[in-house]
Amino acid sequence: MVQTLFIDLEQKIKDHGFTGNYEFIGDVLHGDVLSDEIELLNEAAILLGVTPLNEFVDRFTKEVGAPVSLDNQWFLPQEGLTTLDALLILLNKKWPSSVPVSRPFARKIRRLLADPSHLELIEELETMREYIAQAAELSSQARFRLFIVVMTSQT
Repeated sequence: MVQTLFIDLEQKIKDHGFTGNYEFIGDVLHGDVLSDEIELLNEAAILLGVTPLNEFVDRFTKEVGAPVSLDNQWFLPQEGLTTLDALLILLNKKWPSSVPVSRPFARKIRRLLADPSHLELIEELETMREYIAQAAELSSQARFRLFIVVMTSQT
């Protein structure tokens, strides 16, 4: 099973010029490392008092070849930017001392930060942040959504 997190904008950005671990499929930006760690990042967001990433997810698709049928839920950029900023602080090893964490959670975070892929995760979050921020600058009506495609083999 492979899952990929995608970010979509209601109003598309032309000449986006983004680089990094995200790729565009049409006008939709996606990255793979973030989708692997989304549950841990959701847990961190809750502890940090911001909206978890899964709250921005429109819908899941579960089978290879199944169309991506979304519920058409869109979210304001500032909510997403607040969450992304908090998660980037965490991944840059600056967890607020005022936020208590359980030992199991602390172990998970240490494991993530010890893994070199956490640098790719930071890059994906920064790219996502830049993408949402650029959309917000272009239009006060800009909205975004995330969706996750879970690819399983059909048997």
